[in-house]
Amino acid sequence: TTTGTTTGTTTGTTTTITKTKTTKTSRRKSHIQRKKNTVTSTTVKQTHSDMIPRREGIGEDMIQLWYVKGVHAFEKHLYSIAERFFLKAADHHHKESMYRLGSMYMCADIPELFSYQRAHHFFKRAAELGHAGSVTNIGTLYYNRHDYARALRYYQRGADMGCEYALKNIGKLYERGHGVPKSPRKALACFQKVNATAYIRRAERAIRAKTCI
Repeated sequence: TTTGTTTGTTTGTTTTITKTKTTKTSRRKSHIQRKKNTVTSTTVKQTHSDMIPRREGIGEDMIQLWYVKGVHAFEKHLYSIAERFFLKAADHHHKESMYRLGSMYMCADIPELFSYQRAHHFFKRAAELGHAGSVTNIGTLYYNRHDYARALRYYQRGADMGCEYALKNIGKLYERGHGVPKSPRKALACFQKVNATAYIRRAERAIRAKTCI
């Protein structure tokens, strides 16, 4: 009897302790899982935020420095390095860097970078920010593809924005009769506005020759 009572008591105690331990273990696991979930959630949020460009953290001085480094690299014919710096600045809406990239991509003398599509892309981005030279160079891209009507349209837009190079190109169209009736006088008028001496003389010779005929 004594043995049975002792065993029963001991068994009961063991059961109670076991239940208590089980409850504590369960609570501990639940707490650990909650911490893991919190850490995972925080990590996901941080990872997502790292994917968003932190443009507000980049100052104008740094963007200008990238542009200057790009120019220096270009002048040393280190075109891939120049491209890298211009791309960094262009990513922060630096329109002059976009113009530089477009000019590099349209240059056949840099075959490793030459790309009509990329040139058009960056000129268009800069043009949307009001860069007159980029508007004009879009016209040149069309001119090189013999699409003179579009070329004239972009040259006129560039000229209206104050780009002298665009006005000179309009003069060339009239001089050559590309997309417009050939007119040395209209060509001369364009060349005179931008004081393009060599072109002025050439247009004057064409007018004299036409008069003599």
